[in-house]
Amino acid sequence: MTRVRQKEKRANNRSAAQATAPDVRALAESASAHAPFGPLFFLTQLAAFVRDHCPDTVESLPVVELHLHSAEVLRICHVIGVGPLYVALAVYDDDNAGEPQAMRTELLPYESIIRVTIRATPPTGPQIGFKLAQVPALIRHGAAMTPEDALRAAASAPVGRHAPHGRDRGHE
Repeated sequence: MTRVRQKEKRANNRSAAQATAPDVRALAESASAHAPFGPLFFLTQLAAFVRDHCPDTVESLPVVELHLHSAEVLRICHVIGVGPLYVALAVYDDDNAGEPQAMRTELLPYESIIRVTIRATPPTGPQIGFKLAQVPALIRHGAAMTPEDALRAAASAPVGRHAPHGRDRGHE
């Protein structure tokens, strides 16, 4: 593909994402009304809570844990993206004891989250925590989206890479 065609394709993708962003935002606001830890919590409030609770991330990284109805506790690395029905998260894989910083991607329906815990790690503890600088993306969610499509939409950017502000990921 020529550079001109690549630029045209990127411009078309950006304009399509910008056109659907208000629709996704309205869906996120609607979903947030039904779940205490809905899309708006992950887009706006979580970073503020982390910043207020652990203002100096140079000393130690904060730990953010999600407590689920299933009694499972997930330690979040960062929020990959939010959709109207679920949140895509990079979580630390505690089951993989051989690698202390192994991660996996989790897609969680908002209703499954019952509590969020934010705490600072002691400076002598492991330096694994929540990446405050990671900006979650809005994930467009079509009515006919399969779980495989949702996973592809959530994984459209490599885990650990900083997503540009205002950029949507996903499928229509």
